[in-house]
Amino acid sequence: PANRYAAGTFAFEPDLPPTGLTIQLNPNSTVRLDWTDATGVLECTPNVSTGPWQVVPGASGLTVPSNLPKECFRLTR
Repeated sequence: PANRYAAGTFAFEPDLPPTGLTIQLNPNSTVRLDWTDATGVLECTPNVSTGPWQVVPGASGLTVPSNLPKECFRLTR
């Protein structure tokens, strides 16, 4: 039959551009987090699998000490 596979019934949306996240270990035992997407929100948690994720206030260019207990970060939009 015509249109057997319903071709053309898909809806596509453009993907967001990459966030451009960079993580740099500094000589003074700090870690600098930078990202290029102004809509990106940095979140952190001590446990990736169980959370909870907390919003980290501040903008790109955040510097955190590297000698803290385990901390996991993610950048969301």
